[in-house]
Amino acid sequence: MKFARNVHFQFKNGKETELNTLFEKEVLPILRKQDGFEEEVTLLNPKGAYFISLWDNRKHAETYEKATKATKIRG
Repeated sequence: MKFARNVHFQFKNGKETELNTLFEKEVLPILRKQDGFEEEVTLLNPKGAYFISLWDNRKHAETYEKATKATKIRG
């Protein structure tokens, strides 16, 4: 069964291009290297952004989520 992981960001007006560029250059390459990652859907508007990552199963999505949380705590 496929699994979707959703992340929502709010940002200052006029920063949507900067956020999208950062995501494309920094986050997406990391996602593409993860086991089970299949695709990313990005929805942007002037008030916020939704990043929806599609995974082959829940286990792979949760493994990625746990790894990113551990990195944030250590960093």
